Amino acid sequence: MYSFPQQGQAYSAATHADLVERIKRGQRASMEWKQRWWDWCDANGGTRDPAKHEAWMLMQAVAQCGEPPQGPPTMPRKGRRTNPYLSNPAQSALVSQIKKGQRASSEWKARWWKWCDEAGGSTYDPARHSLDALSNALAVCGQPPADETAVPPPAPTSPEHEEFIQKVKALQRSSVPFKNAWGKYCELHGHSKRDPARHTIQFIRDAINVCLNGQIVNTSVAQDGSEEVAPPAEQ
Repeated sequence: MYSFPQQGQAYSAATHADLVERIKRGQRASMEWKQRWWDWCDANGGTRDPAKHEAWMLMQAVAQCGEPPQGPPTMPRKGRRTNPYLSNPAQSALVSQIKKGQRASSEWKARWWKWCDEAGGSTYDPARHSLDALSNALAVCGQPPADETAVPPPAPTSPEHEEFIQKVKALQRSSVPFKNAWGKYCELHGHSKRDPARHTIQFIRDAINVCLNGQIVNTSVAQDGSEEVAPPAEQ
């Protein structure tokens, strides 16, 4: 009978290395699986490098995200190489901006990946593109959203606010569908801010009701062609 990994459960170094490699390959093989891994990381400390998690946590991640699809193996590094593009300060600034935008919004990240597939040779690392290419990408994708993780969230405004924040976190841990719905709702109506501590009590209350009832609306027209009224974006 399968036993869900428990906190502190011991695993060998070889098992940990195998889990790290499987998760890295899964991220390269599937953007969808990579997003599930990122969502799990955001709900469990925010560290997205699998090597920085203990083996028992990686086992829990695989159990919740599903078995990682098989991508190409990780190639060993052959020494540090200098990227000539990053010698330009303006270029480095755009690279940093694009990386932060991908962390801040999965919607903007999808636009960046689409640009890479169509005009960037399917190279998703912004550091491997020229300054002109990055400028063109921003013209097509739009300005990247700010990385909310760079600024600590404000303190809860009241005990009730803290209670709502903890309720969202508990629902995210206990329900993958709710966690996905919360992320989508925040992208549509909360300036892509997924941290509940960055939202008001009213926003959180409305989001919980919508996410639990599966009534998220993306545009003003529903799939059947009828008009829908989406909740207003948080000011």
